[in-house]
Amino acid sequence: MSKVVSEHIDEQINALDALAVGLGDAGKLIVEGFVRSSNRFLVAERLARFGHIVVGPLQEAVKSATCKEVRVLGSVVLLDLKLYSVVPYLLEVLRDDDEYLSLVASNLSVAGVVQAGDIIVERLRTLTDARKYEVVGLLTALEKLGVSLPDDVRERFSAPDTPFEIRLSLPSKR
Repeated sequence: MSKVVSEHIDEQINALDALAVGLGDAGKLIVEGFVRSSNRFLVAERLARFGHIVVGPLQEAVKSATCKEVRVLGSVVLLDLKLYSVVPYLLEVLRDDDEYLSLVASNLSVAGVVQAGDIIVERLRTLTDARKYEVVGLLTALEKLGVSLPDDVRERFSAPDTPFEIRLSLPSKR
């Protein structure tokens, strides 16, 4: 590391080039660990800390993944790193998937992807009260996006027999 701060430019350049290669290798190892992990969710939560060194390897992993968990969690991390090329895939997951519904809705709302609003509303129209925690997650995401809750959805979730968790999560009327 001392060569990076050397007064000799040739030593600095060589040290920086070697460091760049090392960081690239580290990024690959980090992403390989994520792909092979028995608990990808916990690893994925920490991947964004590594910033640009995981972007390329993570994009490759997402593109070549046959495992839905790797694709979804990897895409969420890439979105967190401001790579919006994953938005169409995440919108598709939001529209069609139940397993990652709340996670994807939350991350799309944090990223300010307003196109998610209409999909969230449609999902709210089809979810039952039995899935109250997913309903709460979607209501929270919708509010974070600044999208108004349509009257029919508000009325449905305001019914006295609706679980209180859902009623408490209803955004105020705008």
